[in-house]
Amino acid sequence: MANLKVLQDQPEKLKSQLYGFDGTNVVPLLADETGRTNIRLLTNADTVTAVANDLDIRDLANTTDSVSVYGNDGTQNRIIKTTETGQLDIRPLTSSDNVTVTATDLDIRDLANTTDSVAVYGNDGTQNHIIKTTDTGQLDIRPLTSDDTITAVMSIAHTETDLGAFATTDTYTGTPGQDVSVWRTFTFFVENTSAEANSAVFKLQISPDNTKWVDDSAEVTLDQGAFNIASTSHYLRYARVAYKSQAPGQSANLNITFQAQA
Repeated sequence: MANLKVLQDQPEKLKSQLYGFDGTNVVPLLADETGRTNIRLLTNADTVTAVANDLDIRDLANTTDSVSVYGNDGTQNRIIKTTETGQLDIRPLTSSDNVTVTATDLDIRDLANTTDSVAVYGNDGTQNHIIKTTDTGQLDIRPLTSDDTITAVMSIAHTETDLGAFATTDTYTGTPGQDVSVWRTFTFFVENTSAEANSAVFKLQISPDNTKWVDDSAEVTLDQGAFNIASTSHYLRYARVAYKSQAPGQSANLNITFQAQA
């Protein structure tokens, strides 16, 4: 009955019953032997209905969804910003910024040969080895023996200049002078590329100043499609090819190349 008081002279024997509602009837709640509420575990046969408003389970799309990433400034969380191209918006340090570096056994100082060492390594083709010195600091170089094989690779300096195409006239004309003072040997290659059966004549000339020229070879005749080479027999600093038509009024076309080795 309502407002009915319970009188019990032995409180330890006072009991109460808890009830629940199964959707149809009010039923007493069960407990196990330890007094904990007896909750039945769900099984595959159980059906659980979840009700939610605006629940949208799908792959996120960057055009309609966003996930903010936060950092902390030491006091509160802040959204991490990016530039318009998606790069992290990192503020450059200035002279007014204080940066605290914490390290263990950090020792920044000038190196001393009495307490420090830096090893220099070489490689034998398979693995690294420390380069050794004698007790006086000189490189410890093993003397060569008759069993050692040394392969020497020499590189010879070379130059090649296409002096261009030239049309002959009835008088000798010279190509640009070539400075041959730095070359051990050199050669001019001359080819008659005329479309018509016109012949040309050429010879080599040398000069001490690229201005005054003297002949240093005999005349060489080149018929249409023919080619030949020539080198000087005396030394002056500059050399060139002088050329002309073999027959008056019959111009020929020449291609001339200069090659040299040091």
